[in-house]
Amino acid sequence: MKKDHFKIAIEKYLNQRAQEDSLFSETLKKENKNLDDCIKYILSEVKKSGRQAFEDNEIYQLAVHYYDEDDLSVPSNISAKVVIGGTIEFSEEDKALARKQAFEKLVDEEKEKLKRKNLKKPAENVPLPTLF
Repeated sequence: MKKDHFKIAIEKYLNQRAQEDSLFSETLKKENKNLDDCIKYILSEVKKSGRQAFEDNEIYQLAVHYYDEDDLSVPSNISAKVVIGGTIEFSEEDKALARKQAFEKLVDEEKEKLKRKNLKKPAENVPLPTLF
């Protein structure tokens, strides 16, 4: 099962901030707000900016802004590739899946090499045409 490390990082930050700031703790409980929409909002703002990289603090501020403001538009669907810095801990299940996928890829690559090699060799016991 793949975990969304970006979402986990945002949730962890918001919960930590709520523990340190009682006013934000109440803001985080708004019924019209949720973490999935927060993520969509952040991704849409990042895409609008056209930038390729952000400091952690910039992303966290977008998350806080989402919860602070009640009249923000959130896209219904957005796709983006997110790369986060830092150390990521993978579960044993994630590691096993990665090993399996790597092995399957290696097998496929080796099969392809054998096919190419066999195409280059002339077939055995087939007489080659001669001009004499």
